[in-house]
Amino acid sequence: MRTVKILMILFITGLLAASCELQEPVRPAVKYSHFYVETESPSQCEAETKTFADENGMVLWVNGDLVSVFNRKSYATKYRYDGGTGTTGGVLTEVPESNPSTGTDVSHYYAVYPYETYNGLDNSENVITKIRNVQTWDDCSFGPGDNLMVAVSDDNRFQFKNVGGYVVLRLYGEGSVSSITLEGNNNEILAGDVKVSTVLGGDPTVTMQKGSRYTTYKQVTLECDDPVDLTGSTKDAPVEFWFVIPATTFTQGLSFVVTDPEGRTFEKSTDKEIAVVRSHMKPLKTAVDFTASEKVVFADANFKAYCVENFDTDEDGEISMSEAGVVESISVNTDSISSLGGIEHFVNLKTLICQGSLSNGSYQGQLASLDVSQNTALTYLACYGNQLTSLDVSHNTALRTLLCYENQLTSLDVSQNTALTRLDCYQNQLTSLDVSQNTALRDFDCLRNQLTSLDVSHNTALKTMLCGDNQLTSLDVSHNTALTYLYCEYNQLTSLDVSHNTALTKLNCGGNQLTSLDVSQNTALTRLDCYQNQLTSLDVSQNTALEYLYCYGNQLTNLDVSHNTVLTKLRCGSNPQLTEIWLKTGQTIQTFEYDTSVATIKYKD
Repeated sequence: MRTVKILMILFITGLLAASCELQEPVRPAVKYSHFYVETESPSQCEAETKTFADENGMVLWVNGDLVSVFNRKSYATKYRYDGGTGTTGGVLTEVPESNPSTGTDVSHYYAVYPYETYNGLDNSENVITKIRNVQTWDDCSFGPGDNLMVAVSDDNRFQFKNVGGYVVLRLYGEGSVSSITLEGNNNEILAGDVKVSTVLGGDPTVTMQKGSRYTTYKQVTLECDDPVDLTGSTKDAPVEFWFVIPATTFTQGLSFVVTDPEGRTFEKSTDKEIAVVRSHMKPLKTAVDFTASEKVVFADANFKAYCVENFDTDEDGEISMSEAGVVESISVNTDSISSLGGIEHFVNLKTLICQGSLSNGSYQGQLASLDVSQNTALTYLACYGNQLTSLDVSHNTALRTLLCYENQLTSLDVSQNTALTRLDCYQNQLTSLDVSQNTALRDFDCLRNQLTSLDVSHNTALKTMLCGDNQLTSLDVSHNTALTYLYCEYNQLTSLDVSHNTALTKLNCGGNQLTSLDVSQNTALTRLDCYQNQLTSLDVSQNTALEYLYCYGNQLTNLDVSHNTVLTKLRCGSNPQLTEIWLKTGQTIQTFEYDTSVATIKYKD
């Protein structure tokens, strides 16, 4: 058979994507120089079409690519690209059919990539073809034959134009991907039989075919011939997965279902309207961490609502493991939250505030339990004002601040929390508390519990300690020389040695059973509360910085405050034997309460 050669020139319009970084710049046209028509057996393997995009989004040919050409006839002839792989233009050669058919005359030359036996022209010279519902992954590109293109010409020069647009999902992390399925949330048609209208110099328009004769699909699946390993990918350098679909507006967003080699799946979606334009990229808003892309399951709808409002970066109404994994701080009111179930997936959480609000003198938090065993990065935990009966912080070894007051705790083990610098556990039901391992502790409040003993000899860094309203019978603070505040009121103390605590500025030891109190070494004191004890004498002559002195309810017989010239408040009533109160001549005290029927004010120069 004699070989007929016809010289034609092709052009391909590119993807209109500047690079595989998934931006949406305008694409320059890709022009092909010419093609030749030759005869050849029709057994050429159609699966070898491999037209692809380079790193700049340019459409490039692979030697052996196949194209349907309507050479002024309604019958499509198969052509093979014989140019160089990775070029933007070259030669097409006709592959002769064993049973050629010329068809009827048409007004122009038409071409369709890729070659398919079902490619045709209707009576109005519209291209009848398909958009594939099963496509193939290729690195930073559409797969072989997936990028449908058409061309029309009135001479031997073709300018190919892309028919579809491109939706891109970007994944990073660990693991492998076997397939990804894309669908619209409002049942948009994405693939199947299409009619492509194309005119000289114009852009193609696509109409999805309707009726029982045609097949259309609401999903497009991207298959990976070999699982795509994401190892080494990052948020800034993710792996891209491209879908070719007709120009479509997803009125209610779209969804992806990703499947790994073990058959496990997870879904990513958005509920915002997304418009995919012909020959443009449309990447999902952010790269997705495949390592942890399952959704967090929350036990409480209100807690989920808080997390979605604050941490749902892809706006899909869910919190993925990757979104949870980057959260470092949570602050939520628990008045209407009964469980923080799901918090275990916030593995990088450093600050957790989950407190109830104070109303009419009581806290309203609804948490009855709290599991922070997986939140090992926590340094700050505030869970006060709830209904907790237990709290396990043994796994939170980085914890520096623990505020668990106003709960119903009967025990608290902080032996593993050696980094603690602040512990507020007041108003619980603790009967014992071991802080011997918390040597970094500086601020300690265990007021209003049921403690009968307390060893703070190892807590030499303590600056403030509040241990009032317990049942302590003794308290040794001789090792706590850094103390500035000591509140040990309303216990059962019969003695208290503060001679080593020279840094004290505030001391409240009221409501005990003290018979004596030596504050001569506490020259920095600005406030002294020693009310309701059994003191018979009190020497405050060395406490010249004293501003407040409450010593009412004792058995004092004499009180000399003439050296306390900055004193502004003095309450010394309910001392039935207190007959003399000495002030410095000219000294005035703004608030001065004493038994005027017993005591006499006297002055010293």
